Amino acid sequence: MSIKLAIVDDDQRLAKVLKQELLEYCEIGSIELFAGGKRCVEYLQDLSPSLLPDVVLMDFNLQEKEDGIAVTQQRLHQIPNIKVIMFTIAEDDEHIFEAFKA
Repeated sequence: MSIKLAIVDDDQRLAKVLKQELLEYCEIGSIELFAGGKRCVEYLQDLSPSLLPDVVLMDFNLQEKEDGIAVTQQRLHQIPNIKVIMFTIAEDDEHIFEAFKA
């Protein structure tokens, strides 16, 4: 069974490189890219359960009103069976703890 991923990152150059690298693994079946968390959630809410990604790679700091933590806490939890992996270069312990809670 192949893994379906969604990558949410406002740095589309980085997201494309990450996608290209991850597609090298035979376990990865498909990867959708999203520049923002709200757009990702809106797209995912309209999909049938069989088409939903297994994992969302969520950028910690998105340059929109809702950052990756807020999107995960307030929106992604409404979509069943999706796992979220958050990534960041930040070293702020408080925000990292908030990401774990989300």
